[in-house]
Amino acid sequence: KKVYGGVIWNEESRIIPSIAQREITMHEAKSAIARKAAEFVSDNDIIVLDSGTTVVQMLGHLTTRQNLTIITNSIPVLDVALAYPQFHVIVTGGDLYHPTASFVGMEALSWLRRLNASTLFLAATGVSLNKGITNYSTIEAEMKKAMIEISERVVLLVDHTKFNVVSLMAFADLKNIDVIITDMPLPVEYETC
Repeated sequence: KKVYGGVIWNEESRIIPSIAQREITMHEAKSAIARKAAEFVSDNDIIVLDSGTTVVQMLGHLTTRQNLTIITNSIPVLDVALAYPQFHVIVTGGDLYHPTASFVGMEALSWLRRLNASTLFLAATGVSLNKGITNYSTIEAEMKKAMIEISERVVLLVDHTKFNVVSLMAFADLKNIDVIITDMPLPVEYETC
């Protein structure tokens, strides 16, 4: 924020929106993205579900999948998965990160890196041609990097408002992403990435 004779840090720009706020923002778009993402899951898959609010919406579209293993650090994913006993759910454990209701930290990273997955369904707070895939939390960015490392395929789930946005920390390049699912056509500049 500019003031006469100097600059004052704008505290409002550092506030991380609550899960409840993020769940209602772009709700219809997130639901459509989740429905499409579920098409990338087959019987017998081992998938990683990130802690994003779009990702958690996938679970309701996966109920017909057989022998599905879900790896997650997300408490909302775990909470929804409780209603579906056919899912085998592996939770990373670790330290609770309140803003996203997810597990993070060294223990979570260590456990995660011992596993393998066919597909990661990944959320982000920003997607940029120059800076790549970004997130507002440094500790969550480390979890996302590890999730990418253990996955054969990476599917990014982002609504159109995330494009040309750069958040605090880059955790992947666009070349690390195999599929992007969004609610509107990709911006032209991203089509060749």
